[in-house]
Amino acid sequence: MRRITVRDVEANDNDDEGVDVDINTGGDVDADLLNVTSTESRIDGFGLDISAGGDVNIDLQDVVASNSGDDGINMNLSVGGDIFGTGRRNSVHDNTQDGVLVDATAGGTVDVDFGNSNLGLNSFSDNGGLDLNNINSGDYTINAEGNFWGTSTPTIGEDISAGVNAATPLPVNPNQ
Repeated sequence: MRRITVRDVEANDNDDEGVDVDINTGGDVDADLLNVTSTESRIDGFGLDISAGGDVNIDLQDVVASNSGDDGINMNLSVGGDIFGTGRRNSVHDNTQDGVLVDATAGGTVDVDFGNSNLGLNSFSDNGGLDLNNINSGDYTINAEGNFWGTSTPTIGEDISAGVNAATPLPVNPNQ
């Protein structure tokens, strides 16, 4: 198993991606981004590119991605096994393109949870593209319940892509 933890990092005013995690392995991967901030990056705030033969577990907590020249968080995942991803208490706003872009393919299950049985308490707003974009919306649904969207009801094609369950939006930003 390859394990990576990025914790308590600020990456601001970068000429490239703020935080760039690239992993290529034949086995399993466990990746945690905890209390990480990226603002004013020329490209993505966070680039998370993982190619693995086994399972991948990703945990994003207390991440701030704002004012990036491209996506706030760009997740490219190609996995032979299962993908399990969680996101709690993240603030993704004012990025030029998408707030969070998820492009995930797996030989097994894809379970990306920005809020399902527990409230996500994430805030996604004011991004130039979609606030949460599921590139492979026909293959799986991203659960994103209990989050703030900067609007009372997030709309497919305007705030979120197809394949995103954004039920029960929060009326106020939990991360301010």
